[in-house]
Amino acid sequence: MIPRDVIDRVRNEVDLVKLVGSRIRLTRRGPRHWGCCPFHKEKTPSFQVHKNRYFCFGCHERGTTIDWLMAMEDM
Repeated sequence: MIPRDVIDRVRNEVDLVKLVGSRIRLTRRGPRHWGCCPFHKEKTPSFQVHKNRYFCFGCHERGTTIDWLMAMEDM
């Protein structure tokens, strides 16, 4: 089991915008970055990344850095 302090450190130190941006194209609009959701098919961006959280207005998928890594790596 991974210690809680290591999980918290990963959440706080990893730049989620860069991490998500390595998988999908993000466009900055104000303080948030927007893109098409990788969890469902869509034509217009409804997926947003802000600081250390992401959220999709289409499918309501949400999470943090750890959630993103687990979803993208099928863990």
